[in-house]
Amino acid sequence: MRPLPFRHQWSRRGLARWAAGLVIGVGAIWAVVSAAGGLTDAAHVLGRTEWAWVMAAIAVEAVSYVAMGLRLRRLARFSTDLPRRAAVGLALVVAGFGLLTPAAPVEGLTIAGGELRRRGVSQRQAALTLGFGEWFAARSFVLVAAVNIWVMAMLGDLFALDVVLVVTTAAVAIVTLVVTARLARRPAIAARTADLIGWLQFWRPRPPAEERRAAGAKWHRDAMEIVGTPANRAVLVCLSVIAVLADMAALWASLTAVGVHVQADVVVLGASAGVLAASVPLLPGGLGLVEAVVPAVLHHFGAPLDAALAGALLYRALGTFLPAAVGAAVVSGLVIARRKTRLATPFVERSDLGRRVNPAPDGKGAGQD
Repeated sequence: MRPLPFRHQWSRRGLARWAAGLVIGVGAIWAVVSAAGGLTDAAHVLGRTEWAWVMAAIAVEAVSYVAMGLRLRRLARFSTDLPRRAAVGLALVVAGFGLLTPAAPVEGLTIAGGELRRRGVSQRQAALTLGFGEWFAARSFVLVAAVNIWVMAMLGDLFALDVVLVVTTAAVAIVTLVVTARLARRPAIAARTADLIGWLQFWRPRPPAEERRAAGAKWHRDAMEIVGTPANRAVLVCLSVIAVLADMAALWASLTAVGVHVQADVVVLGASAGVLAASVPLLPGGLGLVEAVVPAVLHHFGAPLDAALAGALLYRALGTFLPAAVGAAVVSGLVIARRKTRLATPFVERSDLGRRVNPAPDGKGAGQD
């Protein structure tokens, strides 16, 4: 059995990318810190933190990762019997530890894929399982963000110049979710997509079009087996939405802990902006940029900038760095388990008399040493 295949990701190029992103992130957060009056004001606000709300933020963030783990377990149910605890641990590896690695989120997905294969899951099934986990997570985030924008528009919380652009964007996002969901269920679309991808790969020998379409149809069948029935897909969507909302509730609790009181739709908008900032290339986990964007959005809707910065820093500590630390501990446990598996060697069982059973030439008898 091969070792965990993630070490090659920690290359000089990956570390240089991580360092460049860190410089950009530091520059972004420095701009917000300067506008907020410096770190002294934010530190003063953090000094008045209500720890009951901090514990509430940790609790709802834990709910988010439990929901992600249950989603992963449900996606892997046809491939392996993945215990709940192991599923939550892999969720912490992918969305916690993997978020802050140089080639995020590749390392987290690679480690989780290696653990699934160690449990007997094929490479294709592991890729589909983890891929659909990201698929449902991204689509649920878009759904929550789009619905929240409509709610803000109806409540009149958006400024006049913002309404047309953001509401139109939200409508396009909802339509895109519906259309892509319908197209993803059609085998013909998968076959044509595989045919096109194979045709575009001019640098390698191209298999016949029929083979490319057949491979695409096979991937689609395997994918539909992973996602299961419409009822199962509905459960996966519900778990994904719970994970998104719980993470946003952690931001709300963090803000409340430092005395920032804003409406729930504004919190969701700030958290949505943070998620988008976290996906910017060169910035693992959006380091620096998230801490700059979230306070800026909250301040735009009336929150004091220094308090919003303090709340964002607390949210990142509880919702990003704490899960990353726990995920790193899970990775260490997986490495130890893999080494133990590799060191365990099969042996031939002998009887108390030193005899070993060997098949006789005719297959009906047994010889002795």
